[in-house]
Formats: sequence, C-alpha cells, structure tokens
Amino acid sequence: MTGDLVNYSKVGEKERLEYIQNLKDILEKLRSNDRFFYETYRGDSFQAVYQTPRDALRLVLLIRSYVISQCLKARKKSSHDVRIALGIGTINSIDNNAISHSDGEAFRNSGPLLDGMNKKRRDFLIKTPWPDVNKELDTECALLDTIIRKWTADQAEAMYYHLQNHSQKEIAKILKIHQGPVSLRLNGANYWAVQKFINRFVELIDKNVIIEYLISSNLELEDDAEEDLKNTLSSLEEKLKQYPESVDF
Repeated sequence: MTGDLVNYSKVGEKERLEYIQNLKDILEKLRSNDRFFYETYRGDSFQAVYQTPRDALRLVLLIRSYVISQCLKARKKSSHDVRIALGIGTINSIDNNAISHSDGEAFRNSGPLLDGMNKKRRDFLIKTPWPDVNKELDTECALLDTIIRKWTADQAEAMYYHLQNHSQKEIAKILKIHQGPVSLRLNGANYWAVQKFINRFVELIDKNVIIEYLISSNLELEDDAEEDLKNTLSSLEEKLKQYPESVDF
C-alpha cells in the first residue's frame, strides 16, 4: 500500500507534527506483526507491504480509523484522514529495510494509483491483477469513502477497536464508557456496511488466489467449478489453522 495524509499541507506546524506522529504510531503498531513492513518518505507519505492480501483491507481501515480518531476536534467531522492506494499482486524482489527499492506487480499496482487519486477526488482505491474484481472494488471503495468521510473522531475510535474484533462490551471497558454509547458510535459509523465490504473483499481475494493457484498447479477444474473452489478454500483454511506460519498455506 502507498499512502499520504489528507490536507497535510493545509494544517499548522504544531498540528502537522501531531498528524504525522499519529500516522507513524499506527504503522509501528502494525509492524509488531512480522508480515507487515513500512517506510515513510516525503514527510507525510508512506509505503507498506503486507504478505497476506486477504487481510489488507482491514489494515487499511485500521490505519484510517486510528488517524481519524486522533483528531483534536473530537465529536466533529474529522479533517484528518489517510489516502491509500492498495495494490495486490506478486512481488519480484523486496527489501524490508528500503521498500522503495522493491519491485513487483503489487508495487506497480499501488504507486501510480495513488498519483492519480487527486484528480478522482478519492481517498481509497484498490487495484488487483483481475479486471472484473477491480471494476467491482472501484464502486465499493467509492461507497466506503462516503461512509468514512462522515466519521467523527469518537466513531472512528470505536471502529478502530471493532476492527480488532473487540466486542462492544470490551470496547466500552477500553474507553471507560457504557456499552450504549459504543453501540451508538458503531451504528453511526455504519460498521455493519463496512464489515460487509470486508467480508466481500476477503471472498473475492480468496477465490481469485485459489483460481491462480489451481491454474499454476496445472489442476483441471470440474464443471461445477464454484463448488470445487469453495471446497478447496475450506481445505486450505483448515491447513492454515494447523500450520499458521506456513508460507504455502
């Protein structure tokens, strides 16, 4: 993923320092996962790599929700946000200490995408190797942008913990508030619609990755290919549970 801070040049110096620090804080939190690497450049920009594409959308949302939640004007629509271009694909070479020196389909899908986002007035776009998937995701990303642009800081904060699979009761305990306000904040953030997009994204990525895996393995699909794919996915998911660190699974 390639990204930068929205309206970074339009905020004052003190706020700008806090803004960039908030971005660095969430990137550092994500780097605790050994599959996530990042580097910052040009002050407000960053590039990151994550090795599990099915989880990439959730990471994007964690970054955006965290940065929005740190806005100083709580309970009002936040002017802070992160514009992100997510590229999915193969990687030919990678340098974890200097990601900008890396190369591959994922990088070529991400970098140029961010450069063109200003003209499209978009804050989030995804490009994959699959044209039909890109067409669907373009529409869904536009709808997601519309939702996120309306988040207040406290709604974004609730979403940040929801995206980490915390229950409303757990979120209330973390924020030291009653569960009722947590529910109001999540509903105000349209968490259910965001979750539906996450689920659909995972489904699309899993399905197409499996198709590519079957093709590269020279396996023939039966007539009922959809059912075969579902069965194959279930089998691979079971293997992943048994061998969570396996690169293959």
